[in-house]
Amino acid sequence: GSAEKITLRIPFKKLVNLQKLNFYSVELFNAKINVKSSAIKDFYKYIKNDKHKNPIQFTKSKINFLNKEKLVLSLDIKKLDILNEDLINKIRFTGEAFNSEIKIEYQHSNLNKRPTSIVTISFPEIGIRLNSNINFDKKDKIYYGKTRVLYPKNQFYFEHKLKKKVLSIYNSNIVNNSFKGELLGEVALMPFFFFDLKLNINNFGFTKFFNNTFKKNENFLAKFIPFNKKI
Repeated sequence: GSAEKITLRIPFKKLVNLQKLNFYSVELFNAKINVKSSAIKDFYKYIKNDKHKNPIQFTKSKINFLNKEKLVLSLDIKKLDILNEDLINKIRFTGEAFNSEIKIEYQHSNLNKRPTSIVTISFPEIGIRLNSNINFDKKDKIYYGKTRVLYPKNQFYFEHKLKKKVLSIYNSNIVNNSFKGELLGEVALMPFFFFDLKLNINNFGFTKFFNNTFKKNENFLAKFIPFNKKI
């Protein structure tokens, strides 16, 4: 990648030694970073490495995620902080994705030798917010945790396990204006994306569903059933 400007913050007392400059933080302005899919694991290992204690900040920058040479996702960054402290690593991100403002906060801790991650992703303009707590079982090599997705008047809670690139969803709860239910099943991530999910609806309010869907958008039903002027 490249950066238009780089600022290294150096303690004043360290300036007396011109042979070696020990900076305590670095900030990159108008940077353009290309991350290939093959390098994402290395980047994740760098974030979790407790040896890298110096904070890194990106301002008004762009990160492109590539699959080989094909662009998969581009993030316009207002501000990105990567903070590494003793046994705790943090990332704070504000920027733009899918033409909407996005905020991401990631925190990884290894207190008492129990790896735990907390992820928060929100689209304030849309009203979507995701909170996820993820733990890692070193013995069985399983990632497990709880996730809650909030959308205006909608809520989706579920517990999950990830083992051998297969995500299992269980103990879920979906609450909507029109119905209540649960979503269960498995999602295979690699080598091919595949899912086997089952939606169970326990309570369905047809009147609320009709009012919320059809009456608020008179053209919605016409897209599926071409009524004539007599109906």
